[in-house]
Amino acid sequence: MRRGILCFIVALTTLGFANPGVALAGGGTYDAHLYAITQWTTTCSAGARDLWDDMGKAWYNEVTNSGFSFFGWCLWGHCDDYYNAARQWVDGAMSAAPFTDRTLFPAWGQDTSYVDIADAAMICTHGGDDGGYWRGKMRNTDGNGDCYINANTELRVGDWDLEVLHLSSCHSLDDNMIPNAYRVFSRAGSSRILHQLDGFHGCMWIGSSFIADYEDFADDAFDIPIGLSWMLNMYRTNVNGQWTQCPIAYAVGSSADDCINRLTGERYNNVYSDPSAVNYYCYYYYPNCAPDCETPFGQDWSN
Repeated sequence: MRRGILCFIVALTTLGFANPGVALAGGGTYDAHLYAITQWTTTCSAGARDLWDDMGKAWYNEVTNSGFSFFGWCLWGHCDDYYNAARQWVDGAMSAAPFTDRTLFPAWGQDTSYVDIADAAMICTHGGDDGGYWRGKMRNTDGNGDCYINANTELRVGDWDLEVLHLSSCHSLDDNMIPNAYRVFSRAGSSRILHQLDGFHGCMWIGSSFIADYEDFADDAFDIPIGLSWMLNMYRTNVNGQWTQCPIAYAVGSSADDCINRLTGERYNNVYSDPSAVNYYCYYYYPNCAPDCETPFGQDWSN
């Protein structure tokens, strides 16, 4: 039986942004991006994961599936609500630059030409905990001279266009990262703000049996809230006979109600305008969810 999902909300008192009043239209005006690494390099070495791009493509192909309508009836796919297949990047010369805020690092940051011009994006790569912040392993060094995109100083999305970011990556939302994750949602001084960040507490898993989960997540997120779809489709028990895969869905808002409404209401085909401020963060989690590579959720908030 599936463990019950809980939602938690925390107030922030130091941040505020102007309300841009942006509303998105549907029917092919949204853009989806997929960034996936399956093979690393001698410069930036890591274990190969041949099926990771297949998992990401299952999400990408479904969210961009326009399907077919007949006399106003959508017979399959997402018809007027589909996302444009705007970028699918697997391996190649992927470095931190496409994910690094251009304003913070003008010499080499390129997010306004890549991840931050999408409306929904997924990044598939090895991840780790870097002092309470996620960092993702890249294939090449760039700008900062190392092999990582770092959520502490470099990853600031939403200030250009991105609304939803999915991290198919280990340690992308560990419990000790929860108090810091809101910093990813916008560059300070910008009026544009990311709406939702989805990831995992502890290790997530890669394999052929997980491909359908990513397709189902994308499909369901047109009918139920994105955060809820992530939680329901990415939660797995008895992985390798022992472990649980522990998804986390995280949102921000100008008030407690605004945050909860976004987390529990926003769908791919019902994208809200940007929050007017980042005053609260809230998240879905499974209490005491016990993954590989981490302690059960909530039992050790220090690492």
